[in-house]
Amino acid sequence: TCHATRDLPLPEAVRLISENEPTRITSHHPELRGDIETIVHKAIERDKARRYASAADFAADIRRYLSDEPIAARPATLLYQVSKFVRRHRALVAATTLLICLLIAGIIVTSYLAISANRAREVAERKTTVAEGVSDILLRAFTTATPKVSPGKEPLLIDGINRIEAQSEE
Repeated sequence: TCHATRDLPLPEAVRLISENEPTRITSHHPELRGDIETIVHKAIERDKARRYASAADFAADIRRYLSDEPIAARPATLLYQVSKFVRRHRALVAATTLLICLLIAGIIVTSYLAISANRAREVAERKTTVAEGVSDILLRAFTTATPKVSPGKEPLLIDGINRIEAQSEE
């Protein structure tokens, strides 16, 4: 009980209840913290305007509590409503959370792979440019190292490279 009336005569118990505020139910039963405590204290509220309007309203709040739905005795804050929804639909919330985590992981992995592929493409393009430059140099070196350019001796690749170097200095 919320008043210590167990061993008192009835008139004394009535006087005690009418004159004093009840103690919180959780001071005797801490496991009843939360919605049960709120429902009980609304039911025994001294101010009639703040009590349940009828036994049906009281019973409806108990049914809501047993169904893990928000109770009418408590302000319907967003956090409270969300917590009740999560309790009622744990599997759905867990599956949705897992799906969102997988989507985020997929986006992160895809982004990482796209960035890596882009960097690899840039490296390949640079290497291709360098290889084309070397190929051009070698092609010019081979074409300039001919018997016409070097009469009387066998054409050497180094002669072609020296000729290209001399032309680039001019």
